[in-house]
Amino acid sequence: MRKPDELLTADLSEALKHKLEYFTPEDKDDDTDNHTLSRIQSQEPVNMVDDKYFTLEEIRNAIERMGNKKVPGEDGINGEIYKRSFEIFPNYITAM
Repeated sequence: MRKPDELLTADLSEALKHKLEYFTPEDKDDDTDNHTLSRIQSQEPVNMVDDKYFTLEEIRNAIERMGNKKVPGEDGINGEIYKRSFEIFPNYITAM
């Protein structure tokens, strides 16, 4: 994976660390009105009458079907990273 300094990550662990730093930056106090509203809304529970939680097994099955080199979204996280992350944090990934 290419980093902002144009160097490539050395291994999967470094690539995962880079993704986490990029997609979960440090929280700053420079919120716009939209950021402030989003922050407030994200802390309120969203309860819909027909909401159902995904089970750990449903998430595991979905992740296992991913191709290791395929990137399903704009975040650039490939199937191998999802699989390794799920092995380490299955409950956390399911909760997300």
